[in-house]
Amino acid sequence: MMCLDNVPLRLRAILPDDLVQDIHVCSFDDDDGPNFSATFRLKTKTIDSWQQWLSAFQETKVTWRVKTTMPACGRSVIFKKQYRCQHGQQRNKQYSHFHPKNTNCVSTMTVTIRKTEYSRKRQSRSLDTHMPEWPTQVVIAWNHNHVLDIPASLKYRDVGEDAVKNLQELFEQGHSPQTALTILHSDMQVDDPEGYITKSADRAVCPDLQFCYRLYYHIFKQKYGAGNGQEMIDAIEERVFAPYNAEMGMKCVSMTKEDDHIIIAICTPMMRRVHTTRQSGEMVFIDSTGNIDRHGSRLFILLTHNSAGGLPLGIMITSCEQQSVIEKGLNLLTEVMPPDCFNGRGAAGPNIFITDDCTAERTALRNVYPSSTLLLCIFHVLQAAWRWLWDSKHGIPKGSRQPLFQNIKRIMYASTPEEAATIHSDASEDPLTLRYPKYLEYLNALYERRAFWALSFRSSLLVRGNNTNNYAEAAMRVLKDNILHRTKAFNIPQLVHFILSRLGPHYQRKLVAVANQRPMISTRMKPTSCKKEDISKV
Repeated sequence: MMCLDNVPLRLRAILPDDLVQDIHVCSFDDDDGPNFSATFRLKTKTIDSWQQWLSAFQETKVTWRVKTTMPACGRSVIFKKQYRCQHGQQRNKQYSHFHPKNTNCVSTMTVTIRKTEYSRKRQSRSLDTHMPEWPTQVVIAWNHNHVLDIPASLKYRDVGEDAVKNLQELFEQGHSPQTALTILHSDMQVDDPEGYITKSADRAVCPDLQFCYRLYYHIFKQKYGAGNGQEMIDAIEERVFAPYNAEMGMKCVSMTKEDDHIIIAICTPMMRRVHTTRQSGEMVFIDSTGNIDRHGSRLFILLTHNSAGGLPLGIMITSCEQQSVIEKGLNLLTEVMPPDCFNGRGAAGPNIFITDDCTAERTALRNVYPSSTLLLCIFHVLQAAWRWLWDSKHGIPKGSRQPLFQNIKRIMYASTPEEAATIHSDASEDPLTLRYPKYLEYLNALYERRAFWALSFRSSLLVRGNNTNNYAEAAMRVLKDNILHRTKAFNIPQLVHFILSRLGPHYQRKLVAVANQRPMISTRMKPTSCKKEDISKV
């Protein structure tokens, strides 16, 4: 092995330190300029070891592409290729238009790997004095006509293994290609503020967005199947449902179809435990959300109130919000729930459901649980009324909106049904109301449904002060912030996998924190302190 001090400085500058120590320089020609040519030998004996050496060599910010693959010459050569700088034309092909990547660079590198095991007679005839210790010969012509460490060159480098690994970890955490790339930029800027400008231009360290998307689809297609179609539906059963149900030893997830619409019902072991609480038979909150995956799926969550906040009882995922699809999903959810669900009430459902004013959702609940009382969230009722008043097509001027809104609010907070009727009668005869016939029609239609939203009609019901659907709203925030990290799932199998693997542990941490008198302040509905007598083992 040649002494390190005898390796020409020009050659030493283009090789990493660990590679310089393991080369044998045969010849070196310097033209007193930036270019040179050199021939040196390596101890690598296999193609795999050469590929590792080449990967380490390319850390010098030069990317080599295969120009020519030459056949093995005779019985002594096992590998021979000629490489070119990626900024040179491939196979001398002329570009029809200017391309910044093509600078007509003529730098080349030829590598030859010879056999080290052959007969002693042939070995004695060989004129190669470097055999068998140095079987790999590298001939390099360093004639680059471009600068290596400027953005125009760095942006075409191959993405490095460390960058791919970091992206994979971020994808597993639920990040999209865009957010993952943003985090890579942020981490580089924090870790190395001075070198950030150079690193952000180097594609080996900081990939481009197109590569992030290609890697994203490649990874998740392998893990969760295709992005859509029948292959995706098959992947739900094969890669998500079957393994999870087998691991839990019970049917926790089920799927069916209704007129080509996918319906999925989920009731995990933790949700089954929530069904044993007293509150699950008294009152259940239900709400839906969208924009959670690339297919526009709708997610419905059923929760009950607790001293630790809202706790989930079951989850439905559907491809639309049609009444028949929701009804089918509720029936499917009942099948995966325990027989004594809703604190022993079973298929009868809870005493009370609180929902927003969605006709399809409420109709489906009424058909599946006819003995349950359906109430409306008073917040959504007031919100809808305020939006109606602000809609320009109804012709309500700004100065009249607040007094007209107060009529609805006074009816809602009336102490008795008789007081609510008096307020409605006075509001109907008010000159301000009579000035706007559309508002009077809206008020009368809303008053006909007063039993669902006026508080005076709930005095005989066990609502325990819960008149809004805020527990469900907070659960949706948990789902999008803590489970999905404000990104869309790749497909439905990944969405289901996230719910099964992340939602349960989140609520488990929440329950443990409350039991330890350390409530999780990140939730919107902050639980109160929990007393010893309020804790029971289930």
